[in-house]
Parts: sequence; structure tokens; C-alpha cells
Amino acid sequence: MGTTSRLADLWFDLLDGRWVRSGRKTSKLLVQGIHVDGEAVWIQVARSEQPTSRLLLHVWPQATIRDVLSALRESPAGKDRIEVLHAA
Repeated sequence: MGTTSRLADLWFDLLDGRWVRSGRKTSKLLVQGIHVDGEAVWIQVARSEQPTSRLLLHVWPQATIRDVLSALRESPAGKDRIEVLHAA
């Protein structure tokens, strides 16, 4: 299994089915696709209560799961793309 597959599998395991709070709502994430582009990862997710609504996460190499969850929590409703950088 290549590095690309391992990275995609890792992010899938970390995010699919995870409960995330945003404002007053708590949603279960459904990972719908992952594309590894060099060291960056593009992850398409939907929230369980709106499975047809898509959200694209662009996760930069130094970002952690904590950074991704924080970005999801702080993202305004209706946004369709989130850049996730390392919080430092």
C-alpha cells in the first residue's frame, strides 16, 4: 500500500462517522471522497442531516485532526470549502 493510500485511509478513519459540533448543532460527518495531492489532502464530506450538501476540506500537510475539527466548528454555515492550515 502506497503513502497516498495510507494518508487517505488515515483521514477517512479520523473523520468518517465523527460527531462535530458547530454552533448549536451536532452533526455526524460522512466522508464521501478523498484525493491526495502531493502532501495536501482534499476531503469531501457531508453532514448526516444534510447528506446532499457537500463541504470540501483542503487539509494542508502540517494540519492535525484537531485543526480540522476546529475549522469545522468555527466555519460559518453555508460555506462549501474550508482551508485547514496548521494552527501553530
